[in-house]
Amino acid sequence: MTKRYKDKRNKRNKRNKTSRIILTILILCVFSALIGFYGVKFMLAGNDKEETTQLSEPVSELSLVEEFDEELEAKETEKVDADDRDLQIEKKTKQINVNLYAYQLGGFSSIENAETFLKELKENGEFGVILKENNFKVLNFVYENSALGEYFKGVAKEIVGDAFLFKIERTIQVSYPENEEEKSVVCIKDYERALSIIGEIQTGYIDYLNSNLTREALSGKIIKGIAEIESMRQRVEKLDSDDIFIGSLGAWYESLGKAFQKATGLEYRSFMADLSELYMH
Repeated sequence: MTKRYKDKRNKRNKRNKTSRIILTILILCVFSALIGFYGVKFMLAGNDKEETTQLSEPVSELSLVEEFDEELEAKETEKVDADDRDLQIEKKTKQINVNLYAYQLGGFSSIENAETFLKELKENGEFGVILKENNFKVLNFVYENSALGEYFKGVAKEIVGDAFLFKIERTIQVSYPENEEEKSVVCIKDYERALSIIGEIQTGYIDYLNSNLTREALSGKIIKGIAEIESMRQRVEKLDSDDIFIGSLGAWYESLGKAFQKATGLEYRSFMADLSELYMH
């Protein structure tokens, strides 16, 4: 019986020993697994941190503001440099003084009343143009040659008995860069010459009406004027394509050419109205 008990105890001790060995192995496996897991995690975290640092550093709001300020300052510096360059190119100014004449048919305190009066004139086949100077003046034909005053006076008096002579003093100021003076002077001289041509055609037409100029002579004068105006129009398109000297000068030449073309008919005096309006451009 004692032997049986010893054998039983030995078996139990053997099982316990085996269990302890297995438990120890399991604990070692778990511990090894934990060490491996956290070791790998630590290594990966270290690599991520290094890669993040190398690829992109965190951008703060302050750094963004500083970059924006630097860009803004650079643009302002460029603008100042451009302004300095413009200042280095001095501007020149030329005044074109034009003395014109017209008979005043009426004066009004409001543009509406002046336009109503002008509308009535045109409905009766008469011509007028509105000039704003202190008030709104309705003028008849505008001309440059004072020697034509008697003719225009007769026309105005037939419309309004108390019409009176009004002198128009216009000053056209033209500014241009000093480095473009040569072509600017060409444009200005052309414009002054064009105003003179208007006066020549008006004078020629009245001479024709008074039988002091033949139809053929007047037609020749008009054709010559058309050719001059067309050459000026082409020149201003080449020299002053941006209209920096006298605004819309090319379009003005084109309108003047059309008025001269109308004048070749001679049966209608409406071209005189067109020339009056172009004088006031």
